[in-house]
Amino acid sequence: MFGKILITTAITICSTFSAYAAEEWKIIHAGTLLADAREEVKTEQSIIIRNNEIIEVRDGYVSAGQVNGTANAGVIDLKDQFVMSGLIDSHTHILSQQEANGREVRVTRSSELSTLMGVEFGMRTLRAGFTSIRNVGGDRNAIFALRDAINQGIVTGPRIKAAGQGLSPTGGYGDAAGFRDDIFPHPHSGICDGVAECRKAVRTQVKFGADHIKYVATGGVLRKTATGTGQQFTDEEQIALVQAAHAMGRKVAAHAHGKIGLEAALRAGVDSVEHGSYLDEDTADLFVATGAYLVPTRTHRGANSDVETWLIYSKSSTKGAGSRPYHEKGAQHRI
Repeated sequence: MFGKILITTAITICSTFSAYAAEEWKIIHAGTLLADAREEVKTEQSIIIRNNEIIEVRDGYVSAGQVNGTANAGVIDLKDQFVMSGLIDSHTHILSQQEANGREVRVTRSSELSTLMGVEFGMRTLRAGFTSIRNVGGDRNAIFALRDAINQGIVTGPRIKAAGQGLSPTGGYGDAAGFRDDIFPHPHSGICDGVAECRKAVRTQVKFGADHIKYVATGGVLRKTATGTGQQFTDEEQIALVQAAHAMGRKVAAHAHGKIGLEAALRAGVDSVEHGSYLDEDTADLFVATGAYLVPTRTHRGANSDVETWLIYSKSSTKGAGSRPYHEKGAQHRI
């Protein structure tokens, strides 16, 4: 009996020791801290971190050992620095950047190389202060591999919420148009036409790991094919896309420039609209009625450079209550 008690005690002590040994504590001494953008900045603050999770913020500079379990905590001295939460970029394509030979890249670059390039771009993004991003379309295998590698601590980068392959109708803004038919004999998994194909395309992205769904509600400005900025998916197709995504617990982002296609996306129930270049006050009211978010574009190129947009600001107390939003007409920006 005595032996059993000793063994049990030893197991308990070892388990407790292992739990403490596995914990990593850090204390950041922040000279100036902006913890909440709705509040004033604070000075001489201590941020207590356990296993990369902030558990407490205290006034003054706390020393190692003043908090239970932190006797061996590493202290990071930022007393002469301005400290704030990581930024969130709601619209990224982290696997690539604008390149002069973009069309050549589409037929020569492998998914593996795209993933490795994403590692570098992810590090640049993280160093710029963005700790979370939403990737709205890209090589499906590459972006999921990058996201998972970051989550598993294999590489360093921002947290990624990835859409996988963007969805587009045949010949639409997201299709690989303008090439010989033997270059792309089979369309990528995001190409769909008709209600049934649109539902399947959504489910396919979810199957392979999509955190959310991105589709092109309208044309765009960065393709060789002159398809304009009007509506591309039909109303019925957009409704099918959104319903399929929501049924599987995924939110939906719609690329949209033209007013008609943009409003069709809102009526279909999308959760966010990317760009929103030609929206007007009626469209803004529809945003408020549906509760969708606008992720506006900061800059335009070429013939689209003089476009203005309505930036929508609505207080949570009025959302869904039928109150008019706060409007501010001015230069566009991308979050």
